[in-house]
Amino acid sequence: MLFVDNIRKIVKLGIASSYLKDEDTYLNILLVANPEAGKTSILLSFDFNKLKNVYTFTDMTKSSLQTFIKKLNNPKEELKYVILPDLVSVFSHGRDTRRALVGLLNVALEEGVREVSTYISGLVDIKNLNEPVRFGLATGVTKQVLLNMARYWRSIGFISRLLPVSYDYTKEQIKEIREYIASSKEVFTGKEVLKLKTKTIECDKDYVLHFEPYINKLSMAQLLYGFRYTRQFRIMLKANALLRGSDRVTDKDVERLKNS
Repeated sequence: MLFVDNIRKIVKLGIASSYLKDEDTYLNILLVANPEAGKTSILLSFDFNKLKNVYTFTDMTKSSLQTFIKKLNNPKEELKYVILPDLVSVFSHGRDTRRALVGLLNVALEEGVREVSTYISGLVDIKNLNEPVRFGLATGVTKQVLLNMARYWRSIGFISRLLPVSYDYTKEQIKEIREYIASSKEVFTGKEVLKLKTKTIECDKDYVLHFEPYINKLSMAQLLYGFRYTRQFRIMLKANALLRGSDRVTDKDVERLKNS
């Protein structure tokens, strides 16, 4: 995939975070880029067939929402992470569906969903969940949508639950991508197979505090204290260690994230 390997690696960290045994919240990712930037292709560039923890939405409709909630209420399901390639598509549906999604996600990403009817009343007819359900999320929006929704999302705490990952292309990169397309070459090819197993990862606080400048920058931009961002960076470090096959965070993980 041209010029987006580092973005893909962050999404991979999000998926891997759902396999951390000692964490009950996960790395939630919001890709922010202009239309045509490949957000959907990046999010769907993994083979999810053997990843039981991951559930993929191609679109959020009343029917898909109902199927998803049923899965949440099934004790045999291992669902812990959701891929929603295009959050923008949600806003093309009715008001009830939009509110249902944001209300569900806002709670599920942190404290956990307890009563389905609270968030999707009138949309689905499903009994309350057996126990609070949490899951992680990787999704994408355009820059304009984020600007339009930022105030509302900030007011309900939704934006602070997501790690924003913004990217763009240089003029030279745009030219090269166009040449690829003109030559009938595929810019986005293949799906990466991830082999992940649930594992406990140790992480010393000093590794997390390496990222205080990043946490401060994110917090100041959103007028936040940075508590959630600190946790997201801790989880990100652990996820990277898991992908390395290690049982503890080291300097390697710090350097890997700083170079992303």
